[in-house]
Amino acid sequence: KNEEEEQEAKMELKRRLSRKLSLRPTVAELQARRILRFNEYVEVTDSPDYDRRADKPWARLTPADKARALMVLAMILFVYDFIAFLKASVSTYHPPHTHIQLS
Repeated sequence: KNEEEEQEAKMELKRRLSRKLSLRPTVAELQARRILRFNEYVEVTDSPDYDRRADKPWARLTPADKARALMVLAMILFVYDFIAFLKASVSTYHPPHTHIQLS
């Protein structure tokens, strides 16, 4: 009788587990329940396979495009240098002056 009960319990467990596996939650449900985070879910898609070594996008730039890119870079560097100049006076550590008296 015990063997029959054990066998029946195993079959019930097997049925329950197979049902759980067949009713898996979707990715959206897992994200909604905060089980699966965005950075843990990666969707892989196919991309066209071609030789990227021959592609040189900088060779397609016109002189006007190059001048515009240089102007934007110069503006960014100017702003960066200006901010660094402003921060230097505030963030530089100056140790307090110590007065040493010689007797």
